[in-house]
Amino acid sequence: MKGWLVSIGISLLLVILVAVFFGEAIQQRIVSVWFGVALVNDIDHRMKPGDETGLNSDNIRAVREADAVNDAYNIIFLGDSYVFGMWLDVEQAPPAQLESLLREHYQTDR
Repeated sequence: MKGWLVSIGISLLLVILVAVFFGEAIQQRIVSVWFGVALVNDIDHRMKPGDETGLNSDNIRAVREADAVNDAYNIIFLGDSYVFGMWLDVEQAPPAQLESLLREHYQTDR
């Protein structure tokens, strides 16, 4: 019984070591063989500058730049074209409307 547990422990240790040192290469190979595609590391999913207006320096649709101060809150909306406010002016999109209501309620410009 004791030898059986030792062999299982050694096997698990070897699997972990292989996964740590060769995991990414194995994953790349499996995906390329099974699905015929290559995985790309470090893909940049950020929006690229283009014809879209109303994007701040972070390429986020916002009325103004985000504040990086301790007493300011930055709320991020994640969603589809409805949340983005497709076909609307920036001020009419749901995030800008919420921002306007919060500024009015708390009487602040941040």
